[in-house]
Amino acid sequence: MVTDKKRNLQTFWKILRLGLIFIALLFSIAYGFKFVTGQGKVSNLVIPLSLTLSVVFSLKVFDRRPLSDIGLTVKGIINLLYGVVLGFACTLLLGLQMILTGEVEASFLSTIDTSLLLPNLILCILVGTGEEVLFRGYLFTTIRQTSNTWVAAFVSSALFMCMHLVNPQYHLFAFIMAFAAGLMFIYMFVRTGSLWLAIGFHISWNYFQTIFSFPYTGGMIGNVIVVALNFFIVWLCTNKLNSSKRTELNL
Repeated sequence: MVTDKKRNLQTFWKILRLGLIFIALLFSIAYGFKFVTGQGKVSNLVIPLSLTLSVVFSLKVFDRRPLSDIGLTVKGIINLLYGVVLGFACTLLLGLQMILTGEVEASFLSTIDTSLLLPNLILCILVGTGEEVLFRGYLFTTIRQTSNTWVAAFVSSALFMCMHLVNPQYHLFAFIMAFAAGLMFIYMFVRTGSLWLAIGFHISWNYFQTIFSFPYTGGMIGNVIVVALNFFIVWLCTNKLNSSKRTELNL
């Protein structure tokens, strides 16, 4: 019991240390940005960039863990492409549901602002990567070292949900879906052993919802369908992959 308490305390200090590193990097990069550019307003790229850098710094300098511990391997990077395609398909499915319920107009494609395609892509890449590296990569794997997978999944998903408290547009259902999405991303990570699938999906989902101007809290039925469908798709694909590997070994 003493050993478990000590390990849990160590996990708490690791997470607290990560938070302090993030704050230090956030202010350093923000002031550095203002000094170099001379602009009063800090870029919205600073926060997600600081998230990723703080996790990498904590892993390499303090924890002495390789990036592969949080599912970032060169071999698994093909999952990034799968995630992008899956995220795009799910966004279209959500869009279709919102068209049928009258939440968006069927002509939403004509409202795309092409001048924002690249800036939004850069932002979504940094946000999707930063949030996955933090919540599914570092927090989930660190908590799982001293607790079981279910506890780690619940805590990291709850923290992911709480992060959205800063969004004034969110309501109760949106927070519930953020928690469910956190569990979905963890399932992708656990089933594939790679963080790239969740990163690709997160980037694609955010990006296409942004350029199509879908409401962040819209598509309630569609969001439920998307989350449930992805649990099934990931389970089915990883089952087939594992079956293929077993067949090759038998041969």
